[in-house]
Amino acid sequence: MKRLIVVRGPMGAGKTTLCQVLLPYLQPAFWLDGDWCWEMEPFTADEAMREMVMENIAFLLGQFLRAEGKDNVLFSWVLHEDAILEDLLHRLFPLRFSLHVFNLEPGEQALTERLQGDIARGAREEDVVERALERRRHYPGLRGEHLDTSRLTPEETAHVILEKLGKQ
Repeated sequence: MKRLIVVRGPMGAGKTTLCQVLLPYLQPAFWLDGDWCWEMEPFTADEAMREMVMENIAFLLGQFLRAEGKDNVLFSWVLHEDAILEDLLHRLFPLRFSLHVFNLEPGEQALTERLQGDIARGAREEDVVERALERRRHYPGLRGEHLDTSRLTPEETAHVILEKLGKQ
């Protein structure tokens, strides 16, 4: 059975880097970063745009889950509410797959330091720290495996996930 592996966490938690590390271990696999579906100028986050993004993500995930020859579908996105994940899963009905959800939860200090490094490199805007810390508060109550990544490298986090998936 295909596996849908969801990696979620606040901005700066390391989702993208982790998925880059994980992907070769999970092959044959697809990877979709939900942020790719939000790339637009100017950025608009109204209800119509949110609906379009959810439809696009569900379509791509569905295509990946239907594709022959790829056993794993890796999906990374902030997903700070279970309702957003449930909405996506509802859109994927009646496809059959096993679901594995991993919540990356670095501590407040580690998250702030990572984001400040990104800001210093020009990779993120100043307001990201406040937004990420607000979203961070949601994860402890969400479904899935909770991983404190404060002191883990992306490689170490990947190995924890692979062990939980039975891939090591």
